[in-house]
Amino acid sequence: MSSKRRLTGAPVSPAHMAHIVLRTPDKNALLDWYGKVLGADLVYEDNLLVFITFGNEHHRLAVVQMKSPLESTAGISTVDHFAYTMGSLEDLLNTYLRLKAEGIMPT
Repeated sequence: MSSKRRLTGAPVSPAHMAHIVLRTPDKNALLDWYGKVLGADLVYEDNLLVFITFGNEHHRLAVVQMKSPLESTAGISTVDHFAYTMGSLEDLLNTYLRLKAEGIMPT
């Protein structure tokens, strides 16, 4: 039996955030920092682009190398921050302790 879908145009929120892409003049620095902070694995890298992941997505974060620090970013929005939900308070506190031992402190 076939069920009919009702398309109403009502707002629908995404089920999950798939990935974020950041542009930087130093992709290696961001790769190192986010790799440590997120406990992420490198899945792809070339001279221009890096993909890292955790969980079940091909990549959660992409980092694009800008051609130069002076490359125009006119018309491009910047990111202030993004946040992740940890599995538990214990997971959050263990992550804090691990990062603190590596000299990475929240600001």
